[in-house]
Parts: sequence; C-alpha cells; structure tokens
Amino acid sequence: MKRILLHISILLLLSPVCLRAQEASDIIVFHSDSAAVALSAAPKAPQQPRSGLARWWNSLINGNIDRTFERPFDFTFAVAPFYSADTGVSFVAQLSALYRVDRTDSLLQVSNLSLSAGASWNGTYNVNLMGDHHINRNQRLSYRVEFRRQVRDFWGINYDDCNVNTATTSRNLLLNLSADYQQRIAASGWFWGASMRMFYNQATVDQPAYLLGQDPKGFFAGFGPLIQYDTRDYSLNPKRGLYFFYRNVIYPNVISTNAHWLVKTTAQFSAYHSAWKGSTFAYDVFFQGSASRGQILWQMREISCEDDRRMRGCQAGRYIDNNQLSAQFEIRQNVWKRLGVVAWGGCGTFYNSLSDISGSRILPTYGAGIRFEFKHNTNIRVDYGRTRNESVIIFNFGEAF
Repeated sequence: MKRILLHISILLLLSPVCLRAQEASDIIVFHSDSAAVALSAAPKAPQQPRSGLARWWNSLINGNIDRTFERPFDFTFAVAPFYSADTGVSFVAQLSALYRVDRTDSLLQVSNLSLSAGASWNGTYNVNLMGDHHINRNQRLSYRVEFRRQVRDFWGINYDDCNVNTATTSRNLLLNLSADYQQRIAASGWFWGASMRMFYNQATVDQPAYLLGQDPKGFFAGFGPLIQYDTRDYSLNPKRGLYFFYRNVIYPNVISTNAHWLVKTTAQFSAYHSAWKGSTFAYDVFFQGSASRGQILWQMREISCEDDRRMRGCQAGRYIDNNQLSAQFEIRQNVWKRLGVVAWGGCGTFYNSLSDISGSRILPTYGAGIRFEFKHNTNIRVDYGRTRNESVIIFNFGEAF
C-alpha cells in the first residue's frame, strides 16, 4: 500500500513533463522590386480551455514558464496524495504564486507566496500561508502564518529521554505567526533588520510523565535583531551565491509563559555553485538554540526534522533538546526539462550544553530525492532520508536549503 501511494504521488507530479507547448512559426520574408516586406506568420492563438479543470491542467503543465512580467500574479494549483511514516496517508493541496512588485525592473528578485492545506489519515491537518515579499531591491519581508493539529509519536523533551523511552502519542495544537524584515546596507549584499515571533502550543500526551512536570500548553511572543548576507540568485532554488543569517529573538517573561527572559539564537551559513551543466553543489551549516537563567520550556526546544529541512533522516520529533547543530551537503542535478534528482549527506546533534556532545550523539543522515519544477525556479521535492535505524519520506515545496 505504501509503495502504491508513493508511485501515484510521483506520477501525478511528473505527468506534466510529458507534454510540450506550441512554438511560434518561422518568419517569412518576401522581396519586391521596390521594397522588402517582412511578414510574420503568427502562430494560431491557442484556444482557451473551456472548463475549470482544463484551465487548471493547462496552468500546471506550463507552470514553470516565467509569466511574472506579463501578469500581476502567476498562480498554479496542485493536489497530490502522499504517504509518510509520521502521518500515514495524506492529501496535500498547494496554491503557489510568483509576482513582481515592479514588472519594469528585471533586477528585482521575484516575490513568492504559497497557501497550502493538508489532511492525514491519523488526524493531522494544517493550513500554512508563507512567502517572501521583495518590496524593492533594498527591502524584503518574509512571513509565515500557520495553524496545525498534529498527531505524532513522542519520546520526551531531552535527548537522553528520547534515546531510551518507548514512543507514546502526542496531539498538538499549534498557531504560529512570524515575520522577518530586512533592509540592505548600502549597495552590498549585507542586510540588517528585525524579527517578530508569536506562537501558541498545546499538547495532550498519552504519557504525561514524559513532559517532566512541565505545562502542556504555552504562549510565547518575542522580537529581536537580525543580520544577513545574501548573494543567492534566487532564494527558493539557489544555484549560486552565498548566504549567511544570524538572528536573536528575545522572549520577555511578561508576555510569554517562560518564567525568565529567554533568547533564541539562529545562525546559518550556506553556499552554492555549479561544477558542470545542470548541477548545483549546496552546503549548509545550521545552529539554533535557546538560553535563559531558568528552565527552558519544552515548547521552545529544538525538534528533529520539524520543518523537513534538516536532519531529514529523522522522524519529526524523534529527538528534542535545547540546542541543535547540523551540517549537510547536497548535489542537485537537472535530468530533463523540469525533472531533477538530488543526493545528500550530513550529520547533526541535539544537546543541552557543549559538554554533552560526543561521537555517540552525532547522528548521520543521508538520502536521495526527486525534484519537479512546479513553478518557475520553484520545485516540488520528494525525499527519502535515512539515519540510525530509521528512515522517512518527505514531501514538500521548495528546496531544503
């Protein structure tokens, strides 16, 4: 059953590759004694699909063509079944749009937004709105609004417990709001800006003792500075450039559940280059962790594969602790038209303090995947990842990093 659903998902995603758009006719030139007259044999205007389904199919098979100079918003919509060990059988619907704030400025990066909704056999469902809005060449805004009910396995709230406990079941209700504003510094690739984070998390755990006496629900709101260096050619699917990101978000106890002020730090460095035609070599080092005078609540701790971007061999929530550190290397190769493949390897760990890190706690991760260009320079990805004694299948939109 799992294999059949996976094959159906891939066939639905890749079937548009087999169709081709009509091309314009050649130019025909006639000569006379007095002048040369050039006439263009214009192609026949394609008939507009009559039904809504036909219009959707037409937009899907031509979805990778850049239409952002022609229309205010370039939309594409897709629905696909999917299977993963975390959620079981799922259906995912995605509405994606690319747009340009100024369609006369070809140097301004394309803005993007996506609205997705998913529902799974095990009772998990979510609605997610996210995007990157390029206000002009010097200002940008990234945002995310998410509501999720998640049913998944749960092992504890620190690495040691997760390593020895048997799995129980947790049911989480999560509301997440976040935004990052960036302003370019002079004419360089450096940006500075500010972040805002606000989320509510409520859990019901079949084994409440796994929470070690902590409150199963919490509200957190914070803000703080960020700095970024970015020379990537395109943020959703970079093929060249460098990216560095550093952010501190401060969560005051007066507006959050935590008893003391808490600071969450995020640092990322990524690099991209090509070695041969159609290839992209991508490198990524990532750290995220929290610091506080008091106890760090479980909702603020780091969770393995929470966003399907790092530690892709681990089941979501398999490991939890105050900090995570990971590195990965990926080779991406375009195979034919809109179809590509990837292979990656890396490692990572979760820890409370640096003294906890040891060879036995470093988790290897590796895998391979398929890419399909859903929108211009925006991929659907299906990844199969492995780590110690477990493997996962991931379906998502956009590259992992």
